Amino acid sequence: MNGAADDEDVKALCGSITKVCELIERRLYEHGQKYLCGSKLTVADYKVFNIFSLSVYNDTMPMAPAHREASKEVIHKFPKSTVYLENTMPTALKDYMSQREGRPF
Repeated sequence: MNGAADDEDVKALCGSITKVCELIERRLYEHGQKYLCGSKLTVADYKVFNIFSLSVYNDTMPMAPAHREASKEVIHKFPKSTVYLENTMPTALKDYMSQREGRPF
């Protein structure tokens, strides 16, 4: 790919991540709880976290370093999303995540 195509890909990826992070922020600010729908894990948490645990936070995913770094930069602009994606969900799913097979795509 050329530089322009890479820039467009990064821009599109960051736009999508921004939308999901905005949703996470809105939900967590609305009710002030730990998870997307309140104080307990729900399917919504699994689905949203799955997006990130299979891509940005999956080192076996063949993602260009520039894409991974740009993705994390976007996430880090959203404080509640950062805590949710990098602490809350990995802690809640620690046992599962430690036993999960790496699945490169």
